[in-house]
Amino acid sequence: MSSLIASLYFFVGFYIEHQITENVITQQPYLRFRNPRGAITAGVILETLSEGVGARLWLLYGPIGPAFLVLGSLIEHSIQYVVGRLPAASPLVDRESAG
Repeated sequence: MSSLIASLYFFVGFYIEHQITENVITQQPYLRFRNPRGAITAGVILETLSEGVGARLWLLYGPIGPAFLVLGSLIEHSIQYVVGRLPAASPLVDRESAG
């Protein structure tokens, strides 16, 4: 049970950190946790899960585990890189924001 509570705690913490980072990159209000439609951003959840899964696999697989952590972090930072390269008026951003 304590492992589940710790996982939930870190997921929420990393989600907040990733959302703030995405807001800064896309020039959105600093503490905005939903897009204009009122929905939670799927990309932020995906990058948070990739980091969490990588960390969990690291703990499970011991000596080769850091490779999973690196892979999870690579996915996370790749998502952030793509988001940072999208202009604020991009059709992808507008489509996600508009509906």
